[in-house]
Amino acid sequence: MKDLVTGAAGFIGSNLTDSLLGKGRFVIGIDDFSRNYDPKQKRRNIEKTLNNKNFEVVACVPNSNDSGKDGWQKSFIKYSKEKNLHILNIKNIKSDASIKELYNLKLDFIFSFQFDQIISQKVIDIPGNGAINLHFSPLPKYRGVSPIAWALINGEKTYGVTLHCMDPGVDTGDIISQSIFN
Repeated sequence: MKDLVTGAAGFIGSNLTDSLLGKGRFVIGIDDFSRNYDPKQKRRNIEKTLNNKNFEVVACVPNSNDSGKDGWQKSFIKYSKEKNLHILNIKNIKSDASIKELYNLKLDFIFSFQFDQIISQKVIDIPGNGAINLHFSPLPKYRGVSPIAWALINGEKTYGVTLHCMDPGVDTGDIISQSIFN
């Protein structure tokens, strides 16, 4: 299984990656289960993919503001270099050149979290098994950027995180799993 990493939000991204690598598997990037509109089947497909022990990390796509040095959050570039993971410096994920580069990787799966670019349907359609995103809000609330900041500004008493299928909207895909907490 060939997988791509995008975004990677510092501490969370690095720890999730460590957890998956420690189990002999790695899933981070972009992909789409929206070709199959049955939510139960999507979940089964995702669970099957996540339980597969034969993952190969093909590449990581860090956010554009990642300098390669740890700051207030861990650098995904630094982490990827330490783990000898191939880094793609994609400045525009929607460009024809980027789409071709991703297509040539023959990706099976993409998992994304806190990626700083909106991913088009052309990119979502590249992998064979789908694309999911980890969003740091209880979707559909607080779609888009800075969801935690908006929850704090609005004085939310409960919050959550959501794992969802990617579609061409911003954090609008079918919800796979969600955890709500105080």
